[in-house]
Parts: sequence; C-alpha cells; structure tokens
Amino acid sequence: MQNSVLEIHPVTIEGGEVVYRGIFCAPCRNDASVTFRVPVNESEPINESGMVEAFTLVFLLPAMRVGLPFVVNGAIDANFRRNLEQLKGFWTNLVPEKFSMIETKFTDCEEPTPEVPKAAVSCFSGGVDSCYTAIQISGSDDGAIIPCPLEGMVMVHGLDIPFRQSEVFESAFQRSEKIASSLNLPLHRISTDVRNIQKQFDLDWPTEYHIFPVASALYLFSHRYQLAVIPPGYSYDKLSLPIGSNPISDLFLGSGRMGFFHHGASAGRFDKVKAICGHQAVSDNARVCFEASRLDRNCGKCLKCCSLQIALQLNGIREPKCFSEPIDFQYLENLALENHSVRGTFQEYAKISRERGEMQLLSSLEICLEKNRHVEEYAQQQKRKNRFNNKLKRFLSKIR
Repeated sequence: MQNSVLEIHPVTIEGGEVVYRGIFCAPCRNDASVTFRVPVNESEPINESGMVEAFTLVFLLPAMRVGLPFVVNGAIDANFRRNLEQLKGFWTNLVPEKFSMIETKFTDCEEPTPEVPKAAVSCFSGGVDSCYTAIQISGSDDGAIIPCPLEGMVMVHGLDIPFRQSEVFESAFQRSEKIASSLNLPLHRISTDVRNIQKQFDLDWPTEYHIFPVASALYLFSHRYQLAVIPPGYSYDKLSLPIGSNPISDLFLGSGRMGFFHHGASAGRFDKVKAICGHQAVSDNARVCFEASRLDRNCGKCLKCCSLQIALQLNGIREPKCFSEPIDFQYLENLALENHSVRGTFQEYAKISRERGEMQLLSSLEICLEKNRHVEEYAQQQKRKNRFNNKLKRFLSKIR
C-alpha cells in the first residue's frame, strides 16, 4: 500500500541560525519542504524534542489532502496521538469534500510523563487579540487564567509578512518588542517558508491552515515552555466554523510535552481595545493591517484599521501614534462592510457612540451602516445556503 511520508532532518546551524527542516513525500507529487529558522541565541539549548510534533502538524492537512496513510519517522507521546485523532476528525467532519480521514503511523512511540506546566508562551503578532491576551494573562494572579505564569512570546516571520521581506519584519518586530518590553516579557523570533505549502496543497489560510504553522513554531520553544497560549481571532458570538484557530480544535494541538490554551474569545473587539488603552506602548505600536503597502505599519483605510481607530476614539484616544493620520469621517461613511460579523461590530460602535455623545462619529457610522444594509439581507441568504450545503456535504460523504 502506498503511503505519504514525513522525513525530519537533523538540526543544523547555518549563518547564525538553528535550522529545523522537514520533507513531505507523497506518490505522484513533488516533495514538499518546510524550514523553521531561529537565531542561535534564541535556541540555547537547541530543542530537538518538539520537532516531531512541529512537523507532524505542519504537514497534517497536506497529508489529509493526499488521502494516503501518513507515516512519520519519529516518536510521539500518547497524548499527542489521541489529540491527533480528534484533530483529524474535526477537519474531516467540517470539510469532508477536501480532507480525508487517514491513518497516521509513527515509527516509534514514547510515553513520557506529561509535563506539569511551569511556564507559558503566547504567539504574538502585535495585533489587538495578541496584545489583549498578553495584558490579561501577564497582569493576572498566578493560576487565575492559566496554571502557570506567562513568561515569553513568539513572533513568526513568514506568516502575515512574507518570508523574503526581512527588513519589513525587522521593523514590525521592533514595534512588537516595545509592547513586550512594557509587559516585561521576552519576545522570541522565528522564521519559516511554510506559506509555500499552503499554496502547493490549495489550503485556505484563514479558514483552515494558519494555526498549524503557529503551533509548530511554538513547539520549537517547548524546551523552555510547557503551555502554549493562542489568542482568538473571533469572540464566541462571532465564531463561524470552519476557521483555522478556534476554541475547539486548538486544544487538540497539544501533547504531553506542551499543552495548548485558547484565550480571550469571551471578549468582544471593543472590550479588548478598552483593555489595551491603558497601556501606551500598545496603543502606540499596535499593528493590525494586512493591506498596507508595507506590512510593518497600518494603512488607516482598511476595515481592520478603521475598526481600531473607531474603538480607540471611543476610549478617548483620538490621535493614536500607531496611525499616521486621525480617522477620516467622510471616508468612513463610504466604507464597505464585508460581512454580517463586521456589520454587527459597527452597530455596536454606533450604540456606544450615541451613549458617549460622539455625534460626529455616530453620524458617519449610521451613514455607513445604511449604505451597507444589503449585507444583512445577504447574510441571511448565505446562512440558508450554507445550511443546505452542509447537509448536502454530509450526505455525499456518507455515500462515497
């Protein structure tokens, strides 16, 4: 029987970086390679123990796309094996037309005693969600939110900022470092070329794949931390599956070596911005934009930027330093709200504007909402269509 195979290469040091490399081989396909690079001083002692989990997760969805038994040359613990079965079930249930339930074989199985978490690490982008999580956990009493203190954060180059844009990432990292320093937390860096895999196997970045390389990067710091914290992309009331990172499947990324915790989904966008407004380093250096010509700064015109500007103004920050210009009310009136969730957020902003006497902002928001009234009608049509499509997918998957 044919298999797809994951080969994990020995760790090397190249140009002052520790290089972790894995290669995925499948019949009738070109080999797929992913590397992670960590500055030597960030990896002392060099961590080899988290490599199998890291590369298994990176190549799990590609293997499920291929649909053959997945052989991994390495050892895992029983916790990771159990979680992997749940993770595969999650994705085959939600997207059965794309992902197959496959057998996963490991050449060895270790049974370590699960680590009692002593230190936690969080992924960090400099955006509202990751800033909120860092502030909430670092400012809480030990054990109030997670069972151990947050002692570090990891920023990954090659996800939102392309792997080849080193100068842009360096600038973004320096902004994030100011935030981390204000919270007395070290900020580690790691780079990866994993985006090539997303394209090669036709994986949707936000709704399917993005959490997997994030989790893999965190595993490569499991020699220092035993708990990984994932900030949410959506609050519970705005959550719509499938989405790559969510409160259900994020927990299945863990193992005996490193557990995973999804934090912050109970808070809405406005509440998160309100929480970060008391930290000047955050409001000065937050980075939320994916559409700027340079991704180390905010464009001030996209939905994410406008949403943050509105929330900051409603919390008394009218000219935040993370934007080059104050909010443009006329531009706001003509902003296209792309979906029902965004419209709901802007309705909340309008309500708060009225309560706080922000009449100019309220007027612009009401004009914007009126111009985007069709979004609500379209959302209801899409809900009905999605319900039908999901029922059809499940029916077809059963008769295959």
